[in-house]
Amino acid sequence: MTMLSNYESKLMSRLVDLNWEIHNGNHPDLIRQALVQYYNKTEAELEDSMGLAEYREFMRKGREMFAPL
Repeated sequence: MTMLSNYESKLMSRLVDLNWEIHNGNHPDLIRQALVQYYNKTEAELEDSMGLAEYREFMRKGREMFAPL
């Protein structure tokens, strides 16, 4: 099981918040585009910190847990 470091946990929390804002916030297109760019940057930071394979496995397990088929 993957344990996130404090830094990685903060990045994951930021991703969740950004994802909500992108999909549920009522923002002008320019702001939404900036949020998407920030999301992508944050996701890349988390991938770099965890390693791509570990990040993908962590996300796969999260999807299984919270959105089972």
